[in-house]
Amino acid sequence: MTTIDGQGALHDALGQYTGTVRSRAAFDLESQADGDSYPGFAKETELSKKDFVAFGAGAALLGGLVAGCTTGDTPTSEPPATSPTSTSTLSPAPTDFASLDAGDLIPADQEDAAKAAGVGLVHLPQTDPDHAVVVTPGQELPEAVQDEIKATTDPLAVMDATDELIVAGVRVIFLSEVVFPSSGESFLQFSTTDRAGEVPGWDEEHNPVTEQGSGFKTSEEAMAFIQPWLKDFPVKVYDLTK
Repeated sequence: MTTIDGQGALHDALGQYTGTVRSRAAFDLESQADGDSYPGFAKETELSKKDFVAFGAGAALLGGLVAGCTTGDTPTSEPPATSPTSTSTLSPAPTDFASLDAGDLIPADQEDAAKAAGVGLVHLPQTDPDHAVVVTPGQELPEAVQDEIKATTDPLAVMDATDELIVAGVRVIFLSEVVFPSSGESFLQFSTTDRAGEVPGWDEEHNPVTEQGSGFKTSEEAMAFIQPWLKDFPVKVYDLTK
């Protein structure tokens, strides 16, 4: 705020106004001495005196305001900015991850701790992105995993789920619908977590995934194809197209 010299400005204003009143009063007296009458000016002079009183009150107020200012340019200060306080909290971690069963859900903020404790997890980006589901070798494929695979036709998303099942040590074959981006065609395809050589009679080039070609148009056709491959496969096949 740029300040002014309050006393000097006030003195000049009062001096000019006082001089005006005096000159008008002198003019009135001289006119009366000459025998002239100026009733209009007399009223104006009287009004000017009243104005002077009002001006004096206003000037006193102005003087008080000016006295509160400081000389020089002073930047306007602003209160320091404060960061919003976060109200989000992490979910409390279970005290015993070993007590979790297949199908239990883990909040996203606990996934790292659960994995470090040896818990097998599958993410659910399609159906429940805030959680992962517990999977256990030798147990049924949880409904949450089945629903997740049913919810997508993206071959890469199906592969992601398959890879997580592999890491968890879950052995499974499932049939699901996929749409190939290049052609836009829809097929039914088998996916398996068993790597080549883990099942007798299967190898890298000879297994149901490589032999199925582009896939199948019906569930019946697909299940008829897979039956010969299941002789030495220890777990059930899931049809996730229904």
